[in-house]
Formats: sequence, C-alpha cells, structure tokens
Amino acid sequence: MRGAHCWTDHRLVVIKLNLRLPRPCRSETSKQIRLNLERLQDTNTRAKYAETLSTALQLLDLKSGEINTVWESLSSHVLDTAKSTLDLRVRKHEEWFNDNELGVIWSCVNSHDKRKISGGRRRLV
Repeated sequence: MRGAHCWTDHRLVVIKLNLRLPRPCRSETSKQIRLNLERLQDTNTRAKYAETLSTALQLLDLKSGEINTVWESLSSHVLDTAKSTLDLRVRKHEEWFNDNELGVIWSCVNSHDKRKISGGRRRLV
C-alpha cells in the first residue's frame, strides 16, 4: 500500500535544494539632474542663460572629431551652463503632521479611553 489511498501508485518525494540566486544588477547610471526650471520664468535669468550658453557654444568646435566626443562635449557644456545659471532644484520636505492633526488624534485617544473605562457601553450624554 502506497500513498494516501490504498493500492495507488503515489510515492512521497522529498527534495532538498541549495538554491543561490544572483544579486540583482544595479545600473551604473547616475541620478537624473534636477534643475530649477522655474527660474526661466524670470526674463533676466532667461537672458543670462541664453548669453552664457551662446558664449560656451561658440568656443565649441562641432565640425571636427567623432560624433560621440562632439555629443559628450555639447551635453557637458549645456549641463554646466544650466547648473551655473539655474541651480539645482531643492527638494521640499513638507510637514505631513501638524498641530491640528495632533488635536484630532488626542480626541480619538480620549474617547477610546472613556469607552474603556465605561466598559465599552455607550452612554447618552
């Protein structure tokens, strides 16, 4: 007699595995640069950025060299001028908990304590 039912052809199979999974690959790309683009709304900042970018690109020789090196130099010039003129965007951490919510929580705690004291019965006030 094998298995759970009589005269069946089932056998219990037990296996032990030593499984080693590879660690997930993390890409080696750098974080995205977040520029403060809201500063471009100001006409003075926009004019300064355009002037700085045009002077930086005039010094750049785009016609000679390999396409990849030209692209790298062009993108680095554009990013450097944007960083110097526009600055990086500062992440704002908003308060998620304020005094008003603290009052609501304490009122809930107090009402819960009152119900515990009264034995869970609600009283008419």
